[in-house]
Amino acid sequence: MDTAEPGERAESSTRWVPPAAAQPQIIRAHQRDIYFLAAFMEQCETVLRSFFGVRTLRRWEKEINLLVRAFYLSLTLGRGFQTLGEEYTDVYQVSARSGRFPTHRLRIISVLLSTLPFYLVARLSASLNPQRNPALSSLLALSQTATAVAADVNLALFYFQGRYYSLLNRFLSLRPHTMSPPEPGIRPPSYGLLGLLLSMRLAYRAYTFISSLTHASSASTAISTDSKSKSPGNATFIDAKPVTLLLHPRDPEDKGPEHAYVSLSSLTPEQHSARRCVLCLEERTATAATACGHLFCWTCVVDWTREKPECPLCRQKIDLQSLLAIYNL
Repeated sequence: MDTAEPGERAESSTRWVPPAAAQPQIIRAHQRDIYFLAAFMEQCETVLRSFFGVRTLRRWEKEINLLVRAFYLSLTLGRGFQTLGEEYTDVYQVSARSGRFPTHRLRIISVLLSTLPFYLVARLSASLNPQRNPALSSLLALSQTATAVAADVNLALFYFQGRYYSLLNRFLSLRPHTMSPPEPGIRPPSYGLLGLLLSMRLAYRAYTFISSLTHASSASTAISTDSKSKSPGNATFIDAKPVTLLLHPRDPEDKGPEHAYVSLSSLTPEQHSARRCVLCLEERTATAATACGHLFCWTCVVDWTREKPECPLCRQKIDLQSLLAIYNL
């Protein structure tokens, strides 16, 4: 039992302040957390797949990811403990504003902001129809792009300064510290070169974004000057869409119906029904074709093939290498 007086404890606490964690420790802690969380997610999916099947698992995939991630963070950060990655590298979070451990309220906010926004954006993106709500769809895409750019800027600052690895930690002013004293005579590695490369990448993204705006403006001007023709000047159209828009870089996580460049709004109900995936019973997204010629959603048929290496319709033997992605159907 600590019998020291409060004044003595305060005086002793000012003698030695735990140093801030080094960049390698912070990066390694995040990498280990990603590894442990992925392993936990895989085990949960295996158990749920054996009870409910692949179709139900795919239908509630986003909710399962939310619950698993929230459960992991609640048992570690939410209870005031280290995460498994932080325990592996002997670091812990400290509030940069108060210099103390995060309060219960701050930990709850951290857990909520680490889980709910990603789920809400993913669920909204999956249920939103860009053709019916173009303004909301554009706003959602813009917010996702802005968040990704802000995360890259924060990561570049971390490589230069070594303070906040994630954008959430910077927002909440949570900085990792360590109880392990630095080894004498050993200089920690510098990640300034990575910060420089990331800054160059951000500059290139800004340049391509400005260039795309300039090209889009010139294309709209050319279209307005010759409304009678679908191909003014040197512009080329596919399904009433300029090729410059179709060649615009797409989000790799974007697997919605707009991934197909056919005019979905002009399809009849019978044609929409023909596009239904027999595995998820919804309209196909990111279409994949098997060697026997049947069409499914890419994620659906990949999960099915991992469990049963045969076509769900004709039972012909297939494997992952034989699946063909169809990007325009």
